[in-house]
Amino acid sequence: MTITDKNGKIKNVKVDRHLLDYAINDALNRYRSCQTNLKNGNIKHFRLRYLKLTKPNKIIKIEKLAFRENTFYQSVLGDTVKCLSKNFNYSENIKGVAILTKRKNDYYLLSKHNKGLKLNKYKDETIGIDLGTNPMATGYTDLGVVVIGKNMSKQIGKKIKTIDKINNLKGFLSEKKLRITNKKYKRIRDMVNDMQWKVANYLTKNYKNIFIGNLSTKKMGEGKIDKRVKRIGNLLSICRLKQKIKYKGEQRGCKYKEIDEAYTTQVCGKCSYQKKTIGSNKTYKCDSCKITMNRDLNSARIITMLGTQKTNKK
Repeated sequence: MTITDKNGKIKNVKVDRHLLDYAINDALNRYRSCQTNLKNGNIKHFRLRYLKLTKPNKIIKIEKLAFRENTFYQSVLGDTVKCLSKNFNYSENIKGVAILTKRKNDYYLLSKHNKGLKLNKYKDETIGIDLGTNPMATGYTDLGVVVIGKNMSKQIGKKIKTIDKINNLKGFLSEKKLRITNKKYKRIRDMVNDMQWKVANYLTKNYKNIFIGNLSTKKMGEGKIDKRVKRIGNLLSICRLKQKIKYKGEQRGCKYKEIDEAYTTQVCGKCSYQKKTIGSNKTYKCDSCKITMNRDLNSARIITMLGTQKTNKK
């Protein structure tokens, strides 16, 4: 292949023809996608341009035949690329087309692999989940603790602040404010929806028995809670999360059950002592057995025990 540099000089460059095939195929796919969007009225026009050299992310697709035991394209790259791990070699583990990505000054080699066996490793395990806002969910299992959506509340809180600032601006038409805030709310809903499907997939792929506290957004709204926390709770839409987990559980043969979480915050998960003065403390300190643990973890532990007891009785 010949290229022309900035000075107008023509140079011969060694480029594997299959690399060019994949690059042309990607360009054609993008062009067809633009044509379809134009035809369907999703866009009004589009432009064909060269890829910029300043583009932060660059990719090339490499076929399986280009890989050797611990390198690829050795005739061109020489010893520039080497896999240093003794337990891994490219030729055995890369089954199809791999993608080499450059992000700034870092390179990443991405390849498809089968995760089926790994996902079913703990399929017989039971998990109890305490739902909330920060984090979105705390799970307790025999093997450890699962914390989900730790920063979700913080991200939504920042977006709510931005929405409130827009609503308080003077000199803007109310219609314009509404249009902007609706877009912001849509982004929050999309983010939450995506997170919920990921949570539902993870739980139903890894656990056979799923016990969840019967917290609802309505109950959260009725309590004496800060208004901002209530807004975040409404946007997190806990009811829809439970529906997604139940739906995915039915598809994958998981046992899903909602547990009455009354007194789960007050009762000790070790000795069953009831402490009525816990308030808004994030840490549970038992006055009887002196154990100290995270409040949400304590609730998740009790939900797991209650769910297991009800299952064993049947």
